[in-house]
Amino acid sequence: MTATPGAFGLPALTGGASCDIPGDPLVTLAHLLEFAHSAAPVELPIAIHDAAQRMGATDVQVLLVDWQQEQLMPLDLDEPDQPPSGAADPNGAAGAVAIEGTTAGRAFTAGTSVVTPVSAAAGGGALVETPSLDGIERLGVLRLRLPLSVEQAGEAVQAHCRRFADLVTQFVATKGRVTDEYHRVRQSRPMTLAAQIQWQVLPPMTAHVSSLTIAGQVEPAYEVGGDAFDYALNRDRTHFAIFDAMGHGVSASVTTALAIGAYRNSRRHGHELAETLERIDTELATEFPDDRYVTAMLGEVDQATGRLLLVNAGHLQPMLLRGRHVHPLPHVEPTLPLGMGLPERPPPLVTEARLQPGDRLFLLTDGILDATNADGVPFGEEMLAGLIERAVLNESPLVELVRSIARGVFDYQHGQLHDDASLLVLDYLGLPGQRPPAGQAPEQ
Repeated sequence: MTATPGAFGLPALTGGASCDIPGDPLVTLAHLLEFAHSAAPVELPIAIHDAAQRMGATDVQVLLVDWQQEQLMPLDLDEPDQPPSGAADPNGAAGAVAIEGTTAGRAFTAGTSVVTPVSAAAGGGALVETPSLDGIERLGVLRLRLPLSVEQAGEAVQAHCRRFADLVTQFVATKGRVTDEYHRVRQSRPMTLAAQIQWQVLPPMTAHVSSLTIAGQVEPAYEVGGDAFDYALNRDRTHFAIFDAMGHGVSASVTTALAIGAYRNSRRHGHELAETLERIDTELATEFPDDRYVTAMLGEVDQATGRLLLVNAGHLQPMLLRGRHVHPLPHVEPTLPLGMGLPERPPPLVTEARLQPGDRLFLLTDGILDATNADGVPFGEEMLAGLIERAVLNESPLVELVRSIARGVFDYQHGQLHDDASLLVLDYLGLPGQRPPAGQAPEQ
């Protein structure tokens, strides 16, 4: 039995169904790369479709996660409203794929390829759904239908699908910065002006370096106005902050946007935490001499040693997950909220602690703990701690842990949040030699 080169690197067996492709897959990817550099954003889906077919795929679909991280929205291809043949999707917005209860959703949440058979009536083959990752930030899922059986679509084929998905993701991420098209695709419903302002100042929802991962989420994604976070993965320290402006709507969003701008400006000038807090306070008080204010928690962690510094401007206390249980950190003494413009403002106190490899630090806004159900019972710290600990038992990756917490709060209020509810989580991994063995909790 003779093998010849086949689609996505899988040998096609002579005498069987041929998976041969007209040329080297690497050459096809090189052509896609060359075209994408000069292609307009609206031309990119056509180029992706053409490259996938040249590599042997019979169908392709790019799905982008919506801002609420509930649905995967199709990026228009030749047939923009049609999912790949053989896929039956619960529809929300036109052509949307729900994250919960679907194979595409499983690929998205688990961060791994999912392979399912396509029925003979729909043309047969295997549907490979691969997470679309920009670093570790999840942008969506790439679907490829291949003329293979599920058995043939093994690890080698899935590895080629991942490489193709990685290249597509880079194009989507870079082209998305200069067009409104991809932003609109990701909207499952209209977004308020306040939310538009807020999203423009937010960093990527997750990022990673060798010693730590950081992830956040803001809710309600389409109406948020006042909650935000920021971070920077610098040479030896990671800086991070969470903000909660007084009130709601455009006024709160503009206030928070200025707070983040002042935070970044001071941070990039190399100022320490206490001075940065004071500079944000001065900028807010100068620009908004009315009664606007912002609560905030600013921090930094040494990536090698886990040394943690925190300053608190009237904000909620952070929470620490160590091992499988939530523990309190040393109390971070609060000073007054930012922007009050008091001439004799008490100087901020810097609290020091030390993170151990495996620790997870949670910063949140009051909309999470104050969320109430139909009986008026608040979500509270105990319920949040239970939700976190259950996610750890399920071995959820950090990005999925953050999403599950946001979903838990959202569902607790039956999808009608009465206040912004946001969180930022830092997963301290330590240096490779410091990490506890898999399944073992860090030292208490």
